[in-house]
Amino acid sequence: MANPKNTNFEAQLLEVLSRRMSGTAEGEVQNTIVRLLALRASLARLGARADTELYRYFPLAAIAVLESDFRLTIAALVDSGEPYLSAGLKLSSDIIKSTSEIITLLQKKTVTVGDIVAHALPFNSIASIEKSLNALLDGKIKQFVSEARDPWFTRPKLMDRDPLVQDVDKLWSDLAATFDHRHILAHEGAPDHGVSWEQANTAIESVSLLTKALNAILWSTAWKDRPLTMPEMRDSAERDVRQAREKLSAHLKLARQHALLRGGTLQLSRLHLAWKRNTIAWIHYETDGLMGGPRRVFSTMSMASVLDQRIAQLENLLSIWPANSSD
Repeated sequence: MANPKNTNFEAQLLEVLSRRMSGTAEGEVQNTIVRLLALRASLARLGARADTELYRYFPLAAIAVLESDFRLTIAALVDSGEPYLSAGLKLSSDIIKSTSEIITLLQKKTVTVGDIVAHALPFNSIASIEKSLNALLDGKIKQFVSEARDPWFTRPKLMDRDPLVQDVDKLWSDLAATFDHRHILAHEGAPDHGVSWEQANTAIESVSLLTKALNAILWSTAWKDRPLTMPEMRDSAERDVRQAREKLSAHLKLARQHALLRGGTLQLSRLHLAWKRNTIAWIHYETDGLMGGPRRVFSTMSMASVLDQRIAQLENLLSIWPANSSD
């Protein structure tokens, strides 16, 4: 990665973010899975007797996937708030020298603090990954990895699952070897440096294992209170809707009081009824094609979102009316 002190840091970061396929961290995790599946399928099609020159590609590609996933993990941790935010700022304080440049980026709301920290941190070995995550998690990342379990099983408590990584030291050794291959092939040329099918496969599988563990760590730390499973999403959305309805009711009561001073509440009631009908119709249209539980979940999530928007509209209305309440 280019040194941010010697480049246009804003342009470099925005260029990287523009190539993302998803605006959400979970979406980027899915992209990692898809890329690794594609690499695994490509290696399987080549087989163990292909031209060895072709195997040299896989350590390069695997580390590229790992880098994007590593930076995603850093950004997700920092953007989740404390204690990761302070740890991330401290971790990158010696790398990002220009405070004014960071403030400008954040004021434009084009990036997050997590994006800035993740982009600035070095990524050139398993040791650099370990150092960054040790600092952010305030512990040993190898210990976190050794305890990581599939969140899709642990969150709903379906069953007790074995850790994703059975031998952390072997994983670290495999990743170190993959980084070595990447460095030699990308920076030294080394036409005689060969990569076997087994080494290519190790590159893919070790990166796959670490990215799965990092995702599990996110769900047990920064994202531990976020909904993951469909029942969790349902319960969270229904709770949000209840809270939003209570807040909306209070805002409507105030709006009606102001409207009454202005000569009546009929127009306000008609407009709100029309908004309510249109909202329900839109949500039905939006979730058309979904069935059962998924439709209920996404309908409820959509309702929570539009209720928040309606509350914001009423807050804006109430901020205007008092100044003219005697008109």
